[in-house]
Amino acid sequence: LASQFKPNTAQVVLLSALPVVGLTAISKTEVGESIANKVEEEKKDLLPLANRDESERVRIRDTEPRLKGYFGSGRALLLKPGADHLTGTLPGDSGFDPLGLSREDSG
Repeated sequence: LASQFKPNTAQVVLLSALPVVGLTAISKTEVGESIANKVEEEKKDLLPLANRDESERVRIRDTEPRLKGYFGSGRALLLKPGADHLTGTLPGDSGFDPLGLSREDSG
């Protein structure tokens, strides 16, 4: 059945836009506002937990010998030297960012 359906460009655009339009419409209703308010209330309780988890992640990363090759200055770099703004604090940071896309804005 799927192989017989050959959508044209207009159908693809329409089907791609429907979820976004639907969620936007819902967010403008009272239901959407109540969901947003509930999320904001729960966020107050969840942020301290997230910060605690982040502190624990950093502690383990810095003390576990098996992880030394994946984080910090001892990690494997794709090119040497690596980009100066990539410090190895995140998994998968191999120091490669020739366009500076991961650089954070200073202001």
